[in-house]
Amino acid sequence: MKEEIAARIRAITDEMQLSQSAMAARLGMPLGSYKKYASGISAPGAEAIGAFVALGINATWLLTGRGERWAPQGGDGRRLGAITIPAGFVLIPRFDPHGADGSPDSPQDASVGAGFWRDWLEREAGAPAEQLVVVYVDGDSMEPTLRHGDLVLVDRSAQELRQDGIYVLMLDGHMTIKRLQRVAGRRVRVTSSNPAYEPFEVDDAWDDADHWIVGRVVWAGRRL
Repeated sequence: MKEEIAARIRAITDEMQLSQSAMAARLGMPLGSYKKYASGISAPGAEAIGAFVALGINATWLLTGRGERWAPQGGDGRRLGAITIPAGFVLIPRFDPHGADGSPDSPQDASVGAGFWRDWLEREAGAPAEQLVVVYVDGDSMEPTLRHGDLVLVDRSAQELRQDGIYVLMLDGHMTIKRLQRVAGRRVRVTSSNPAYEPFEVDDAWDDADHWIVGRVVWAGRRL
């Protein structure tokens, strides 16, 4: 079954005339994950299937080979550029720290992201879909809470530290994920889950062009 799904993934990639890296970017997943699906090493899970559906691909065809390759556009289905968004689904953009003008409110490219069922998404995330972006965890500083390659949903409306939690930050022009906690003296304690990384403190008025909060992490998913 995995090999048959892989063949269909390769076929759709060829039809869209995309390279493996470009297809992975369209799906909002790491290139390594795409290669596993396209080679038959792994079968796509629910989240990955949702990403294919967000491209307009018929999930039944992808999994079984039955039916039309492309899902019909009906109901409240809409198009985003060359991508058909099926009714009930929403495409959450992948946060690009260097996109547009680089500001906290910089618009993101929704053609590169991950697809989710809107009702489930807003129930789990507790925020409107339009306020969310996806980020892939890079590195081991938040292990075991978050592992390298995990997908996290980030609420961009939470760009001020109103509650302690895990946040995506820009520090000296680099994106990172840390736990933030208010401490005495108008200070913020920045910690990692991995004890190999030393905690540090910053002033709570640190918001500037090189240091700002992207948003609060509200959901995380990973491959088992």
